[in-house]
Order: sequence, then C-alpha cells, then structure tokens
Amino acid sequence: MRVILWLVALFTVLWSGYWFLAARTLRAETEAALTQMKAEGRADYSAFDLGGFPARFKLTVTDPALADPGGRWRWRAPSLTVHALAYDPGKIIALLPSGQTIEAAGQTIALTTTDMRTSAGFGLSTALPLLHAEAISDATEAKSDRGWTLAAREIRLAIREEDATSFRYRLGAKATALALSGPPAESLARANLPASPGQLRIDADATFDRALDRTAIDTPPMLRALAVSALELDWGDLSLRGDGRIDISAAGTPEGAINLRLGNWQGLPPLLVATGIVPPEMEQQLGDTMRQLAALSGDPKELALPLTFNAGWMALGPLPLGPAPRF
Repeated sequence: MRVILWLVALFTVLWSGYWFLAARTLRAETEAALTQMKAEGRADYSAFDLGGFPARFKLTVTDPALADPGGRWRWRAPSLTVHALAYDPGKIIALLPSGQTIEAAGQTIALTTTDMRTSAGFGLSTALPLLHAEAISDATEAKSDRGWTLAAREIRLAIREEDATSFRYRLGAKATALALSGPPAESLARANLPASPGQLRIDADATFDRALDRTAIDTPPMLRALAVSALELDWGDLSLRGDGRIDISAAGTPEGAINLRLGNWQGLPPLLVATGIVPPEMEQQLGDTMRQLAALSGDPKELALPLTFNAGWMALGPLPLGPAPRF
C-alpha cells in the first residue's frame, strides 16, 4: 500500500511539474505572439489568462480582435476561450460568444450565434500543421448596418488535410433554413422569389502553395486551385447545382470554369435585374437567350451554363460579368 501511495505522489509531482512548465511556455509564447500581432496591426486584446490545472489548458482572451493590416476587414468579440487537454494538446476546442462584430466592405455586421463551437487538430510538429477543423453554430444571424439581415437555422463548416505533399485540403460548408430581410429580400420579391427558406451546401478541394500551419499567421498561404465537387443552392423554386475546377496563377488570376445547372431558371432574369447585375432593358433578351439554351440542353426547365474565368474576366455562359476576382 505504501508503494502505491509513493507512486501516486511521484506521479502527482511529475504531472504538476509538466503542467506548470507547459503552461509557462504556452503563456510566454501566447503573449509574444499577441504582442507582435498587436504591433503589426493584425490583432488586439485587453487581457488574457491561462488556467485549467490539472487536466487541461484553458486560455481566455478578453476583447480579442483580428484585422487585415490593409484595413479590408476586422473581427471583434467580447471574449475567446480555447481549451486543450493537457495530455493531448494537439486537439483544441474554442468557444465563441454569442455576439461578434465583423467590419468589411464598408459595413459593420453584427453576428449573433447560438452555441457556436469550433474544434481543430494539429500535427505533432513545431510548425503545428492543421489536420482538421470544424465549426458548428445553431440559430445564426448576421445583421448589417446597411439594413439587411441573413439568418440560418444551422451552419456547419469543416476543413481536413487530404494530401500533405501537395497541400490539398477538403472543404465543406452547409447552411439550412436561410432567410433574408431588408434590400436583398426586396430584390427576391421583385423576382417573385420568397425571402426564405433557402439552403446551401459546398464540397470542394482547395490546393495551396504551402501547408496551413502556424506560419500562416504571418504569411497566409496562397490558393492555387479549387476543385468543386458539389455546389447546391435551393431558394424557392430556383435551384442551382455546380461542379468544376479553377486554377489560380502566381499573379492571383483564376482560370477555369464551374459548370452550373439552373433548375426553374425562369426566375433568374428578373433576379439579375432586381439585384442590378443586368439592366432592365436586357431582361427580355436575356430571358429569350436562356430559353433557347435550355431548349438545346434537352430539358426546358433546366439551364446549363458555365461560369468561366479567362484572362482576368468572368462570364456566365454568353453573359459577361466583368473583371474576375483576384486571389
């Protein structure tokens, strides 16, 4: 019995020493990283605390903020809590508060979530390569100061390393019971489409120029290819399905096509007009062109059109859409 007690005491001392040594290292590295990011204008915070002894590490950051140094976007929240098991620190769970704020594209978006949970797993390396990450949120609402609101009953996001050699990752996203209000809902109404519900699912493979690891904080990896195996959007009678591949040049220019199939496409021309993409005087001509293309496909209710990216421009079938985005 005395031997067992001595073994328990020895294990307790060794474990406590491991925990406090690891906690001290984690605290120092966290403070150094946050201080550097704050000096570079990429992050901000008011305080952070590390606890969780003896079974886990619990990092709590008060008033965290992340930003693009160029001022293109900014994210803020009242707090951020990250948990990692002391015996398996490569797996973490992050808890985000209900209220978050995103500033982008000249507007401020208040993000309200219900029970938002994220988790991630990292490889056993000093570079901490990302192996997988997931995020789930119930009853999510994004409300812009420009008057529009987008709500969803459930949102699921996931990423998983597929090939470490080619830096290829599997991406997945799903949103159910989507609902719009404000100007976007008014545009839908002018196109005789309901404001809700809608649903979205995306399944794709993304290839980057290097691994997603801790160095991505300083220099984000560049997207080199995106292969879409499933794109599904349903909104009222309008349905969209797609697949295809886009390759990104070293200059960030996309080349390739996503093959789209539109079910009950008749609601698309008035929607493009209502959203300002197509001028009203072109609605009749666009509708006639789409009707002819649908007839050629063999199913007048489904329209097959490629979304093409070529030489810095993009087009939807015969319809030019303007300059392509740069990555």
